[in-house]
Amino acid sequence: MKAALTTVWKPCSSQSAATCGSHRYQLNSSYVSMLYEAGFIPAAIFPGGNPAEVLRDADLLVLTGGGDPDPSLFGKKDQGSREPERERPLWELELYREAGRKSIPVLGICMGMQIIAIAEGVSLIQDLDTAGLNHVPHESIDRKPVIHMVDVVKGTLLSQALKSGEKVSSCHHQVIEKVPEGFMAAAFAPDGLIEAIESSDSLVTGVQWHPERDGTGHGILEYMKTIAGRK
Repeated sequence: MKAALTTVWKPCSSQSAATCGSHRYQLNSSYVSMLYEAGFIPAAIFPGGNPAEVLRDADLLVLTGGGDPDPSLFGKKDQGSREPERERPLWELELYREAGRKSIPVLGICMGMQIIAIAEGVSLIQDLDTAGLNHVPHESIDRKPVIHMVDVVKGTLLSQALKSGEKVSSCHHQVIEKVPEGFMAAAFAPDGLIEAIESSDSLVTGVQWHPERDGTGHGILEYMKTIAGRK
């Protein structure tokens, strides 16, 4: 099975633009390893193509982590976003919608889960501290990953892969405001913030943490592989 996965965009400086172009595209090897271990053949996808062609042979779309989506994408002004991105989220919104048209399963990781929420009409809380929310650490002071537990909701697909109280690797300061229509919450952080969602048709799973770093990805991809095999 082939898994199409998105990349992080890094703008090139004006000094290097002549050789670099507008962006460099990066992909952590931990995503690739996670997919290979679950039996998928990973294939990085890049912007500029027709989403229908890009996803033509894909059995799974993985929306990887990244920065902060531009708040204008969900109709809000900047309220604590850090160097918000617009081009990459716009591209991934197109990919997500095309995957929906083709009934391709989608796994959204960190920013990828937020892209799913935005596509489904849900806003983001742009910064937990700016919003004045009491919360467990979801990133360290120097913006590095932290470990916290998640409470997995019984009866969800995620509960088939993870036990409640699972420790996950987290690195974010934004969260979705609410569960999108047609979805259910699949996991919560100890502070009550939504850490995972899944669609009622089982095709879409979003996790706010990084399963490629903490070992939780294998179980998630096992059930997504089963779903992909039903296409």
